[in-house]
Amino acid sequence: MYEDDRPPLPDWILDVYETVLEHVTDQRESTPDGEPSMPTLSRDQLTETVLTSDLELEPQDVDHAVDRLHDRGYLYEVDEGLRVTDVSYE
Repeated sequence: MYEDDRPPLPDWILDVYETVLEHVTDQRESTPDGEPSMPTLSRDQLTETVLTSDLELEPQDVDHAVDRLHDRGYLYEVDEGLRVTDVSYE
């Protein structure tokens, strides 16, 4: 198993991830074969989602959090947008 020697992400950045995860889970769609499909968000959509949440962050804070989440693999790029890496569909 791979161990990450980097320090853990701060709680406020993980809160950004949880906010985005909740949003994309609520927005999921089904593919023609009935499988859930994860939405892709532009960076602007992702920022707006976080800024309109209960988190009290400035746009530059959201940009920093998105960069860290992307660097750590919580978010990944698809075409011109971002997706959440690990979404559990219930």
